[in-house]
Amino acid sequence: MSGAVCSFFEGTEKKFELIVDPELPSFRESGDAYWTAVVRSSGADVLSKLSNEHCDAYILSESSLFVFDHRVMMMTCGRTTLHEAVFAILERTDAGRVRSLVYKRKHEVFPHDQPTSFFDDVRILGERLPGRAYQFGNRDEHHLYLFHFDRAGERDPPTTTVEVLMHGLGERVRDDFRITHRPKTGEVREATGVHGILPGFEVDDHLFQPNGYSLNALRGDEYYAIHVTPETGCSYASFETNHRFGGDLEATLGRLLGIFRPRSWDLVLYDGYGGPRVEIPGYRLRSQAAQGPERGLDVRFLNFYRPQRSVMRAVELHVG
Repeated sequence: MSGAVCSFFEGTEKKFELIVDPELPSFRESGDAYWTAVVRSSGADVLSKLSNEHCDAYILSESSLFVFDHRVMMMTCGRTTLHEAVFAILERTDAGRVRSLVYKRKHEVFPHDQPTSFFDDVRILGERLPGRAYQFGNRDEHHLYLFHFDRAGERDPPTTTVEVLMHGLGERVRDDFRITHRPKTGEVREATGVHGILPGFEVDDHLFQPNGYSLNALRGDEYYAIHVTPETGCSYASFETNHRFGGDLEATLGRLLGIFRPRSWDLVLYDGYGGPRVEIPGYRLRSQAAQGPERGLDVRFLNFYRPQRSVMRAVELHVG
């Protein structure tokens, strides 16, 4: 999702969700200029906006921003400094009126190329909103870092969220999200079916030059977002939603994985999805980790992989 030609782009996202007291003015009243400044503080730009009666959804040069009345979620990828966006919001919002903050970072492919680490970020965030930090998964495999602040004794109703973080997309799949292969967003939607993963949503999407794709979708107070980094050797795609699944979570996962066909993927379940057993044909569960809800946090992290049945050919490297 970058406008620059490069051999590598860090597609894995950083994300925060900030919830404030309902007595405060609506975040949506702050206006586009304010949210553009917040986004720029992290090193990203606003590209487009989709709104309904519940939410303003912004596509960014690196991922997405969702603004509700008293809740903000922002995801950025690349070399962004997402924690700066949190501080930009706190410049106009008293930290004492913050009910909760969740800040997370997926393990990066090249962490040393990032301007900060998760530990750098949470040391700074913790000075304003003291919380707890967690690692989900094994550090030498797929894992997730998460920082959580909750105002004592005032936990909000759970925000149920499902995230699917996919690595190693198939070659044909990667081509579908390259502007040189499919130059219009409508062609991408029709070829891949990403606009129909959950039915009945209004969609806003963007193709990046030369590679990459983002989609925001709204239906009432529900949203979903898709971000695709199709670079060879570091391909990645993510899907996130607060859709209230009944018994069809596995069916939706099947549709999603059928589109992207990743070699491996992580499933992150927040509040209310801690129990279901997940079984997807063709994939095996490698590891899982969980926390909560006794400390105000209810998160489950699962890593799946597709068994390799053939011998890979070695890749010749050009180092001269």
